[in-house]
Amino acid sequence: MKRKIVASLAGGVLLAGLAALPAQAENSRTSYISWWQPGKESSRWWDNNNDSASTTVALNGCDTTGHFSWASLSLWRDVSLSPDRGYGGRTNYCGASEWGDVTAGSYYFKLDGFADGDAFNASTVNIYW
Repeated sequence: MKRKIVASLAGGVLLAGLAALPAQAENSRTSYISWWQPGKESSRWWDNNNDSASTTVALNGCDTTGHFSWASLSLWRDVSLSPDRGYGGRTNYCGASEWGDVTAGSYYFKLDGFADGDAFNASTVNIYW
């Protein structure tokens, strides 16, 4: 009887752990940011929207010419012959910022600002879409 209970608990823990895994992103890119000032835009990427994964920008190794505490990022869809469509801003404390599942299109993020300093750096930028 004890073995059945232990086996059931172990199976339940395994299933719960699998359900907590994030959705597989359609694609990703790794880059860096070097001496960006507010208004700088990332390069573009194409999201086919073949999945339901959240578009995410993850920063690591953040630094400014002052004392880093946060950076403000916004996500944009590049629209030809029209104003680009904004998906809102996120305050990033040198971690991940998510915008949810977005429609198919060409996207980029913009550095809107940061606390203290004249330039912003991030040693690693991971973009998932």
